Amino acid sequence: VMLLSERNRVLPIRLEMLKRAAERGKQALSDTHAELAREVAARAGERVEAQSLEAALSLSRAQSAAQVDEIASLGAHIEQLNAQRLNLSRRALGFEKRAAEFGAKVSSLETLLSRERKA
Repeated sequence: VMLLSERNRVLPIRLEMLKRAAERGKQALSDTHAELAREVAARAGERVEAQSLEAALSLSRAQSAAQVDEIASLGAHIEQLNAQRLNLSRRALGFEKRAAEFGAKVSSLETLLSRERKA
């Protein structure tokens, strides 16, 4: 009988201790869950940031490639203009030579005309 009454007195205390331990366990689990949720959110943020940086890098590479292509195109255009300039310079020299030849012929004809007038 005494053991039974002792047991009846101890059981509510143990039950209260178990309830408190369960409550602490629940709180610890809740804290752990919140910490894990923060960690997941942080990692998701890191992934989004990494994806954003990758997209920016990809865009920068594409822009750089486009600029390189544009520079190459401008270089080719400059070479073409230089070739045209050289061709025009050669043609101008040809015209100058012909003009000098024509001037010499005119001068020769003027000399002949002048001689015929004197004669």
